[in-house]
Amino acid sequence: EEAFSIYVKFSKIDFNDDKDQREELQLSAIGILVDNLKELDRAKTFAERASLSPVWSKLGNAQLDEQLASEAITSFLKAQDPTEYLKVCDAANEAELWSDLVPYLEMARETIKENGLDSELIWALSKTGEMAQLETFVNGPNCANIQTVGDRLFNEGLFTPAKLLFASNNNNANGNNANN
Repeated sequence: EEAFSIYVKFSKIDFNDDKDQREELQLSAIGILVDNLKELDRAKTFAERASLSPVWSKLGNAQLDEQLASEAITSFLKAQDPTEYLKVCDAANEAELWSDLVPYLEMARETIKENGLDSELIWALSKTGEMAQLETFVNGPNCANIQTVGDRLFNEGLFTPAKLLFASNNNNANGNNANN
């Protein structure tokens, strides 16, 4: 508790005019809350006041560790941090939070271009029933493994999105769409 108070006190502009050092102290303060005190509600309040990406990311990781997938997604969105997208996808899929996952994956896609990310976005869009958005995505530039996701959808009984993917994949194979 004392360490948290010290970090917070010295991260204020009244005590420290070095912005980088203030941010480092705020990151240490949230570390005390999530790692030592295990007070995630208090850490969320602190993150809202600090409003720094690394602080939100630290909170998001702690929330993932506690299986609070929806809260973690929100924290990573506020941080604009796509680095943990694999862990976020696993947690969201386990909790069936596909509508929460879609905006996070769209944000992540702005900086990361990976097969797995695009494939998970297709999966999440399919699970939410967003067929128009799904069609736009698969017909646009992406690096998803359409065949694998289509097979996964078919095996889950999601025939409409699977059919859309297979039709898109056939069009791409025939050279009708050069976006993929």
